[in-house]
Parts: sequence; structure tokens; C-alpha cells
Amino acid sequence: MNPEDQVDTGAAKALNLTDAELLNILREGAEEVFMMLGAVGELVDENHGAEDHAASQAAALADIAYEVMVEFSGPKDGVVVMRCQESCANNITRGMLSMEECEPVAQSEIHDALGECTNMLGGFFKRQALDPRGSFRLGIPKIAEYVAAESAVVQGSLIYELSDSRASVEVWLDEQAQ
Repeated sequence: MNPEDQVDTGAAKALNLTDAELLNILREGAEEVFMMLGAVGELVDENHGAEDHAASQAAALADIAYEVMVEFSGPKDGVVVMRCQESCANNITRGMLSMEECEPVAQSEIHDALGECTNMLGGFFKRQALDPRGSFRLGIPKIAEYVAAESAVVQGSLIYELSDSRASVEVWLDEQAQ
């Protein structure tokens, strides 16, 4: 589906962004962060809103090992989420820590690297999408602890093929936050 053909949801409009603009900011941030980490990736799927998200997530990201979130709050509340498979988490960690491909990776290193990666994604999103629209604060990265409110709606997600595995980058907005 062409981004220009997308119907805009209320959450994106609350930020004075179209869904396509919001997804574009997310894409730019993901590509910048992955490039800095030396994780060469290819965008293999993108979803606009909750309807697209549910169908593609199940098929494209089987075997999710990690889900990392950075919450933001301000005129609109939400969360930036990164999900990835085990081998993707290992690759991101090795890239961030300049490790050789054959070096073993400790669980604490994976948590630190994924937390920092998601924090960088959240920071990019805050700078590009949120700050021009009000005063927002970012929380600290949380690994597999965030439970989305029933009112949270997936605004868009991007699925990347990184080496031999996949990762998704998503933005969820709370429809009820003022």
C-alpha cells in the first residue's frame, strides 16, 4: 500500500503528523541507529496502524526473544518498541561492543546493548516527531516489562532483516492520553 493512500488515525493527527510521516520518522531513526551499530539491514515490511500490524507481526517475527520499550510522556503518551530474535540481539550486541562474530555474548551485555539501541531509537523519535510538538520526556529502557494499556494503538511498525534474523521497530500511542 502506498503511504500517500493511507488513512490517518487520530493518534498521528494528535501529533499533527500523518501516519506516513510518523512511519517515515521511525524508518529514518531505525536506519540511522542500525547503521551506527554496523548492523546492515534491509526493510522487509512496514505496517500502518493496528490492522496491518497484527497480521504481519505473527508471520514475520516468529521466535521473538526480546522486547524492549522506551516510554514517552507529554501532550501524547506512548512507547517506542524494538522486538528481535535471539540471533539479532546477539548481532546488535556484537556490533555495539565491537566484538568478533565468534565471541560469546553475555545476557547482561545483550540487555545493555538492546536497552541502549532502543533508547537511541526513542531519542531520535523524540527529537524528530515529539519535541517540535510539545514538551516530552523519555523513560528508561525496559526489557519485556511493559504491558500496553488497552487504549494503546500500534501506530506503525517496521520489520528489518539484519544478517540472518529479524527485528521490528514500532511506535504505540495511547489513544486516551490528553
